[in-house]
Amino acid sequence: MNNASEIAVTQDALKETSGKPENKIRKGVRPLFFAGGTLFIGVAILGIYSRNAWTLEVQQLTDKAARTIVHVVHPTRAADAISLQLPGQTMPYTDAPIYAQTSGYLQKWYFDIGTEVKAGAVLAEIDTPQVDAQLAQAQAQLKVAQATRDLSKVTYQRYQDLFQRNVIAAQDFDTAADNYGQERLP
Repeated sequence: MNNASEIAVTQDALKETSGKPENKIRKGVRPLFFAGGTLFIGVAILGIYSRNAWTLEVQQLTDKAARTIVHVVHPTRAADAISLQLPGQTMPYTDAPIYAQTSGYLQKWYFDIGTEVKAGAVLAEIDTPQVDAQLAQAQAQLKVAQATRDLSKVTYQRYQDLFQRNVIAAQDFDTAADNYGQERLP
């Protein structure tokens, strides 16, 4: 029994000697665990707080961006004339070239380019000195022709009277009749 009691004593002695350093280690580890736990809890609280602050800031920005802004406009009566200016170019369907019927100098212009013109409207007045001179010459020639016609008529009537009285020859009467006939033609 001696062996058994020795074993029990040795185990008790081991327990006593081994228990003391174990308690010292446990006592040294406890403050580390406590400090680590406190640090972990502090970091967790700080993380949760910063995340909540960041989430709140993002939520406020999101709410601000998500707001629908509606501008209310009350209808008012428009002005009588609405001016609309658009860039562009207009072209006519047909072009109407304008040619003068006579030559001369432009004296007066009644319409600008692009103005609407009705059929038969006078566009311009032209001063035509050459045509006016030709007209004056033609009128003078007409007066000469009318005088010649009147003279041939008087001559014909006189010769007719003289021919009937047998004063002149038939050839003179025929010449007077021929001259008068030519002057009556258009």
